[in-house]
Amino acid sequence: MVRLEIELTLKIRGKESKNAIESIMPENRKYMSFRKTKYGYICHISGDANNVRKTLNEFLESLMFIEKIAEVTDARVG
Repeated sequence: MVRLEIELTLKIRGKESKNAIESIMPENRKYMSFRKTKYGYICHISGDANNVRKTLNEFLESLMFIEKIAEVTDARVG
């Protein structure tokens, strides 16, 4: 069996990216590293393929949930 090591970097930009990322950062800090940029955040994940997939999936689901809540309530979430 081939053991792949995955390294993934995400750039997240947008009007509300700061609030969204900062609200879910504490629960993801153990698995991801975050760096603030002028326009948003850069998120870095590394590990075996399955763990990176799971971490990325949970992270994106959290972002989508926060975005949906902000849309429905027409409020700033974070």
